[in-house]
Amino acid sequence: MSTEPVASNQDADQSSILESVPDLIVAFDLNGHIFFASQSVLDFLGLSSPEEVQGRSFWDLITHESKVLIQRELDEALQVQKEEGCESAELAGGRSLMVYVVIKEQGQDEESHLVSLKGVVHVSQEHDEPTCICSIRLTASAFQRVDSGTAISITDSE
Repeated sequence: MSTEPVASNQDADQSSILESVPDLIVAFDLNGHIFFASQSVLDFLGLSSPEEVQGRSFWDLITHESKVLIQRELDEALQVQKEEGCESAELAGGRSLMVYVVIKEQGQDEESHLVSLKGVVHVSQEHDEPTCICSIRLTASAFQRVDSGTAISITDSE
C-alpha cells in the first residue's frame, strides 16, 4: 500500500496531463508568478528546464499592453466567479485574447510575437490565491520563432 498522499498523486497526474497537451500551457497566480509551464512553452522561449521559468513572472514575458489587457480580463473573470459562486470562470468570456510574448535572448534584440491566449481563472479550496491557467496558440509570426529542429505541433489561431 502506498504511503504517498493522494493530493500528491493528483498533482502529478494533473502535471502529466498538462505536459502532454500540444498547446503551450502556462499557469500563474494573480501576481504573475509562474508555477507551471509545459515543455512546449519552454521550447518556444528557448529554455531547457522548467526551473528556468518557474518562479518568474508571466508579466515579464509579455508586453505592457498585453499585461494590462490580461489583468483587466482577470478582474472581470474573478467578478463573474464571485457573482456566480463557482470555482472557475473563463478569461474574456471564453474568447481568445491576442497578446504579444516578448523573447529576450542574450546578445540579441528583444522580439515580440503575437499569440492567441485563452484562459480559465480558478479558485480552489486547497489554494487561497486564484490561479490562471492559459493555453497559448502560436500565430504565423510566432511560428517563425520555432527553428533549429524544435517541433511544436500547434495550429494557427483563428
